[in-house]
Amino acid sequence: MIKLFHTERVWSEIREMVWSLTEGPHQAGQVQDSELAWMLEQKLATKFGRSHCITTASCTDALIISLWCLDLPPGSRVAVSAYTYIATAHAVARAGYIPVPIDVNDDYTINVGLIENCAAVVAVDVFGNMSNWDWLESLVIPVICDAAQSLESHDGLMYSVQHGVTACTSFSPSKPITCWGSGGAIFTDEFDVFQAARRLRIHGRPVTGDQYLHTGLNSMMSSFEVACTMACLENGDKWLK
Repeated sequence: MIKLFHTERVWSEIREMVWSLTEGPHQAGQVQDSELAWMLEQKLATKFGRSHCITTASCTDALIISLWCLDLPPGSRVAVSAYTYIATAHAVARAGYIPVPIDVNDDYTINVGLIENCAAVVAVDVFGNMSNWDWLESLVIPVICDAAQSLESHDGLMYSVQHGVTACTSFSPSKPITCWGSGGAIFTDEFDVFQAARRLRIHGRPVTGDQYLHTGLNSMMSSFEVACTMACLENGDKWLK
């Protein structure tokens, strides 16, 4: 039988680095939301050219939080690439909006010309192909980039995750940069969105303080998952080659 994923090959390369990175947080009892997570967020934001990055428990959570940050009226119609994993549409529904499937081009990216009567768009970059972001970003509605499969995609000018009000990516075991569990991240350049996403990923709690301001999710990566992602990120350029 041929395995779909060959994570054991990668594990042999990153194992020592992962144990080294997790030793400090685990000794201190920081199994979630540790300083290591903040370090990963800084590395991701710097490498992929966005002002802010927030790690989450999955890309699905990242999409839900991003949609909440748009603060659309309940029941708003949100255009979604018709060719995508079900999580994209589920995120729209779970955020309280109506997913509207939009047909795709020959490269499986959303056909922007078919979008109408929608309050926002979730455009999926997939198979190394990037959406028509010049056209998408000329729309008068907010656009989120679903970059679950395109963290390292680049069109010669920009990374996939440099597009959108937010861009959301995944670190699941099917991805080249994996966390050996469930994890994701939100990228944005807008400080207000960054602050809101920070609150929303931990039940509406601000970064400092114990007062919970509104509803949200329980969406954090463990220190082990963060360490795996950092180690994979360290080797990413070599593996791409």
